[in-house]
Amino acid sequence: MISFKTFFRAKMARTFTILFAVMLLLANLTVYLASSVQYARLTERQETSFVIMLEHMLVWEDEATINAFLEHYGHTHGVDLQYADADGVVRYQTETVPEGVEPIELAALDGTPLGTVAIGYRQSFFGSELILGLAFVNGVSAILFIVAMLILRSILNRQYGLLY
Repeated sequence: MISFKTFFRAKMARTFTILFAVMLLLANLTVYLASSVQYARLTERQETSFVIMLEHMLVWEDEATINAFLEHYGHTHGVDLQYADADGVVRYQTETVPEGVEPIELAALDGTPLGTVAIGYRQSFFGSELILGLAFVNGVSAILFIVAMLILRSILNRQYGLLY
């Protein structure tokens, strides 16, 4: 037969462990959701400004300048790019071609088609930083959980040791 002290000790430890684990899980979920929303908004904002700039350059600049812009944009943002002119001829693409993305239609202010551009975020710097940040938060959460369990164990051992 189990004593009341042993039962209460196990029940309290189990309850505290579950409560703490749920709080950490909710905190991690909140960070993940907030980061996902931030990532989506930032990506959309960057993509919009990139498309506007590219459309402007296609109207006013020569092909060498456009290719230089695309090359530098790809390097500085860590994205894969492919630009095709209005006839569908690929004029520029990064070493890795964007896969599984819908091309964005490019048009001049008067509506004249200028071509398409595809942007692949597979290796984007911001996405990589987001993943590292989430891994860090999860690592800290795991350490907090382990430390809290060790402290709980110590407190319960000290408290119930007095009753023996």
